Amino acid sequence: CVLFTVEYGLRAWSCPEAEEFQMIGSELMRRVRFLTTVMPLIDLVVVAVFYLDIFMSSNAARGFQSLRVIRTLRLVALLKMERQMQSFQSVFHVFSKRRHDLFATLFLAMVLLVIASTAMYYVETEAQPEQFSSIPATMWWSVTAMTTVGYGDIFPVTVPGKVLGSCVAFLGVGLFALPSGIISSGFVEVLEEARQADTDELAEILDEDKASIDKLHDEVVLLRKQLETMSDRLSHAEDSVHGVREDQRRTLELLEQLVVQTAPLKEAPPPRAPAPPRPLSQVTVGADSEAAPSIFCNNLAKSPSC
Repeated sequence: CVLFTVEYGLRAWSCPEAEEFQMIGSELMRRVRFLTTVMPLIDLVVVAVFYLDIFMSSNAARGFQSLRVIRTLRLVALLKMERQMQSFQSVFHVFSKRRHDLFATLFLAMVLLVIASTAMYYVETEAQPEQFSSIPATMWWSVTAMTTVGYGDIFPVTVPGKVLGSCVAFLGVGLFALPSGIISSGFVEVLEEARQADTDELAEILDEDKASIDKLHDEVVLLRKQLETMSDRLSHAEDSVHGVREDQRRTLELLEQLVVQTAPLKEAPPPRAPAPPRPLSQVTVGADSEAAPSIFCNNLAKSPSC
């Protein structure tokens, strides 16, 4: 139980940070709100019973031995199983949801109990003054009759009493069948709500998946359009590159033709320049003196000034 005490203290210390208590102003009020809920109260009872048992086991508490019955409050700890068991939550939810109908049924049962006890008291008090001594004493018979238990320790002996007892028994059967129907219908509604909640959650997940699929489809269509645009651009680029290559090929062909045409010109020898005329001083006069006048005339004819 020391561990329960440590756990209880840690939960009471950290409860202001819980999300459900963030709307409350101060930390003190958050702790008070937490400690007054059902589960912390159960924990407090369990821890308090443990320390009270230790106190009553000591010699100083000999006069309080009759209070040992409070040890049975340790069984309250079984209610903490509600945290781990979904079935308890469903039961509490049914009773919480149908509490007004159950209170109405209980109110009708109390009214019937008082009416039946009063009527039976006035009918049987003269015949059995010891058994039906008062209205509260007659209520025991009314309870056994309404619940159809019938212990037999108290029963009417007069004819009006027996008729009244039969009517109370029939009314009790119908009255106590109401809570069973109310609780059963409550369970059906809770199960239907849980099933509907699961269906709605599944439908929401499917809607989200459908939205994601539609978004993905739109992205695929957009990507396809982008790919088609890129493909067109690549086609245009290939056409442009092909045209450039054709231009380069034609240019190379023209250059080759020019090279072929200019090749003979490079191989032919250059023309010889005409021999310059010899000066008159180099003309020799000798044995060929008779040819000198003709040579001189030829040179003069070749000169530009002639």
